[in-house]
Amino acid sequence: DQRAYVLNQLRERGIEVKLETFLNSAENGVIKTSDGDEFETDLLVWNAGVKPNPVLFDEETSDLPVVRERGPLMGKVQVLPDLRVNGEDGAIDDVFAAGDCAAVPDLASGEGKFCPPNAQHAVRQAKRLADNIARSVQGRPLVDYYHKNLGVFATLGMYKGVGRLMLGEKELDIRGLPAWAMARSYHLYAMPTIGRKVSVAAGWVGNLVSRRDIIGIPQAETPRAAFELAAGSGKKK
Repeated sequence: DQRAYVLNQLRERGIEVKLETFLNSAENGVIKTSDGDEFETDLLVWNAGVKPNPVLFDEETSDLPVVRERGPLMGKVQVLPDLRVNGEDGAIDDVFAAGDCAAVPDLASGEGKFCPPNAQHAVRQAKRLADNIARSVQGRPLVDYYHKNLGVFATLGMYKGVGRLMLGEKELDIRGLPAWAMARSYHLYAMPTIGRKVSVAAGWVGNLVSRRDIIGIPQAETPRAAFELAAGSGKKK
């Protein structure tokens, strides 16, 4: 099971993983969780996933039709398969939406399904949206967005990864070095220009032959300290 593999990888590195637990508060260096646990920390890294821009949900700043029912689509702009914004009376002319802020129907997964907010869909939706805008200007029929999921990969540090590759109707689970290599390869493939690809690849090669790039916690807590000192507004301690 891929989930068990990821948990084991994290726990082997001394990381305590809390499942089905929420963060209730983080004040004055004290963390309180929904399971009643409470502990002190000097560093909090917040990784809360993808959320639509709250401006869309504010009726005073936006009149776009958004999903208001609580759930994974809450706050997203309602769109049709051709990426036109879907109002109360149907499609709104010349208004399109795509990406993480839009509830895009996933035609490849079946009725009632929506595209997950990831780069695999966002990049392809952007291309379809641009093409449909051109078609709209030219008076040509619009084309629905359709993309069959290729799979998903995640790296777990150097040379470790986990992923699921979609092969038609079959799923192939991959882990370890092969998954890490495939995740890196797809990331490089997705870079938009040759120059960007070369730059990213060169950075990876440099990381392999040089020491690990690290940063001290004090520098992370006060990232402007060096600039203030150089500008003469701070004193070296």
